[in-house]
Amino acid sequence: MLMNDDAKVYKVMIQKEDQFDLQAIVNTAKNWSDDGLLRLNIDKCQTVSYYLKNPSVTEYHVVDNNKLHTLETISSTNDLKVVFDNNLTFNNKNNQIKLGLFQATYGP
Repeated sequence: MLMNDDAKVYKVMIQKEDQFDLQAIVNTAKNWSDDGLLRLNIDKCQTVSYYLKNPSVTEYHVVDNNKLHTLETISSTNDLKVVFDNNLTFNNKNNQIKLGLFQATYGP
């Protein structure tokens, strides 16, 4: 079960228009949240981009009470105690320990 405060949206970016599509998805999620009386805590909403070569500079926004809020951009995030950084390096010490335990349990 995915709770509203655990929701994640993503879009593979191939062309500039994909950024507009992702903004539309953010808008739809905000509208869905408002319609269901499950207000977003905008201060906890963040964006992170994953890339191999060329980082793209993007900003995403949410309108709340007729005010435009720019979502915070972060360089890494922790999901279920696994750290995901922009380059998906998984170099975090805790990630290495978990990866080792996973491989020991399930094989390489």
